[in-house]
Amino acid sequence: MAIGIQIEHDVRRGIFSGTAGKVLRKATQFARRKPLGAFGAVVLIVLTVVGVFADVIAPYDPLKQMVGPQLGSPSTAHWLGTDNFGRDMFSRIVFGARISLLVAVGCTVLVIIPSTILGIACAYFKGWFDMVFQRVVDAVQAVPGLILLITIVSVLGGGMWNVIIALSLPRMITSTRLKRSAALQVSSQDYILAAQASGASNWRVMMQHVLPNIIAPIIIVISLSFGGYILAEASLSFLGYGIAPPAPSWGNMMALDARRFMLTAPHMFWAPTIALSLVIFGMNMFGDAVRDVLDPRLRGSR
Repeated sequence: MAIGIQIEHDVRRGIFSGTAGKVLRKATQFARRKPLGAFGAVVLIVLTVVGVFADVIAPYDPLKQMVGPQLGSPSTAHWLGTDNFGRDMFSRIVFGARISLLVAVGCTVLVIIPSTILGIACAYFKGWFDMVFQRVVDAVQAVPGLILLITIVSVLGGGMWNVIIALSLPRMITSTRLKRSAALQVSSQDYILAAQASGASNWRVMMQHVLPNIIAPIIIVISLSFGGYILAEASLSFLGYGIAPPAPSWGNMMALDARRFMLTAPHMFWAPTIALSLVIFGMNMFGDAVRDVLDPRLRGSR
């Protein structure tokens, strides 16, 4: 018995040693402390895997018609049934995950980088630059978000990349305020004054001394807004201003024929609805958990 316990102990120590072991221990601790956050992390991983390997996972071409009976119910050949054109719903859901992933990643990159630089610049330089830019932020926030999105999409036109730009532009401006607030607390610290006194350039002070100290709130914003971009894209597509059909966007799938055939073929509506709801719920839970872990005031919360 003692030998068996020792062997088990050695195996566990070998598994949990090194960098991989540290990551695994951190993940295990995170899952125990934040089970809903761990569920959200799993949803994010599944969304990423499905989006990246959609061509391998999907059994059919999502745009090919008549691969099955029209309005066919879920079966072994078509797990989520078929739509009114005979297209496989499971394949369309899988490729819809790729679109959602691209929208979320694209919006995150286009928003975080410019808004972080502008927010730090406003807090660092202050004066007229900060005052003018904050009035621009006030003007953008004064316009209802959905109306602003529809206006931008109407000017740019449809398509996934235009939708990404439309979702990113307002958020790029308004989210500078959070980075500015965090940078204001850092820019008055003694080490910032010491770096300035030593002759460091403004860019170096902002990037090497201010930015590393506001990474935590930036990560929190990324985790909380990831699901919001997916929901916003689905909302625009649902209203007819987003990604144009026949692209398998979850919003399009809920908006068009799914409503017409909701009673005769309910799977056409509930399949994208459940997929979208699970992803949004998981992203929100993961974002909340990341905020609780990184925010010192919330680290003891459950």
